Amino acid sequence: MNNLDYLLSYIPASAGRILDMGRVAPARCRALKERGAEVMAVVESEEEAEGLAEWVSGTVHGDWQTLELPFREDYFECVVCEDLLPRLRDPKPVLERLARMLSPHGVFVMTVPNLQYYKVVTDLAEGRWVLGEQGVLARAHIRFFTAYEAVRLVDASGLEARGCSALVVDDPAAVPLDTEGCIQVGRIRLGPLNDTEYLAFRTQEYVIVATRRQ
Repeated sequence: MNNLDYLLSYIPASAGRILDMGRVAPARCRALKERGAEVMAVVESEEEAEGLAEWVSGTVHGDWQTLELPFREDYFECVVCEDLLPRLRDPKPVLERLARMLSPHGVFVMTVPNLQYYKVVTDLAEGRWVLGEQGVLARAHIRFFTAYEAVRLVDASGLEARGCSALVVDDPAAVPLDTEGCIQVGRIRLGPLNDTEYLAFRTQEYVIVATRRQ
């Protein structure tokens, strides 16, 4: 299942007012509009706004960290934040503001790249920290998370994580378990690993679903 479909499956079909920010996908906004939803997008540039204009009800421009959104508390039935947390200098106050805008029965959907991904672990073991255009070490990322740290941040920000699932996962053949249940990443041998630990090392990105803490 591709990233777009995966996120759509977590957005309630009944959600009429949706806030989308971070990496806002035009195809996702189009699908939500076709559902009959009102989508508001937070963007950083006029060019990005123009690319979304046909599919959203409106856009708000500004820096994600400091932007004061012009919406009342409890307004949105779903908030979608794809790849937002790693782009924020201080994500907690941003999540706290967004949590207040979420309706009591709304759903918060976010994606987070995984610093525990085995290729990152391998590079660190060899003394490398190579930035790229996408992935865990994308140049746009200034904060980094494991699943545990991302969920802990969510739970400390007026939200309550209901699930954290692997979104982009490498096939087991890429980093197989040996007969003792261990994996070899570069010169490091890790294990024995249980199923959860093995999945964590193969996961590039997680999707976290949360609700507002009551």
